[in-house]
Formats: sequence, C-alpha cells, structure tokens
Amino acid sequence: MGPHYLERLRHLRDPLAADGEDVTHARPACCSGVGSTPALSTAEADGQVVLVGLDRLYREE
Repeated sequence: MGPHYLERLRHLRDPLAADGEDVTHARPACCSGVGSTPALSTAEADGQVVLVGLDRLYREE
C-alpha cells in the first residue's frame, strides 16, 4: 500500500468540508494485509494516517 491510497482518502474528505463538516482532526485509516510503504509509515508517524495491518486488526486486547 502506497501514498496514492492516502491521497485518494484525503480527496474524499474535501466534500465533507465543503458541506460544513469539521474535518480538522479527521485522519484516514488504511488497512492492509501486506504492509505499507516507508512513505505511509512516515505519514503515520506524522499523524496524517492510521495504518492497520493484520497484526493490529487481529491482536487480542
């Protein structure tokens, strides 16, 4: 999974903002069974996206 997925999700946020929704703190989530690119990992570290891999999805808490 690469940064183009994040860009697509960001683009989907625009209509919500145009309709008056507060998207200031909205962060897209990307789910992947095969991992993500270093660019997406950096975006997650910067608080731009939530990455959900199989380990996070299925771990017991």
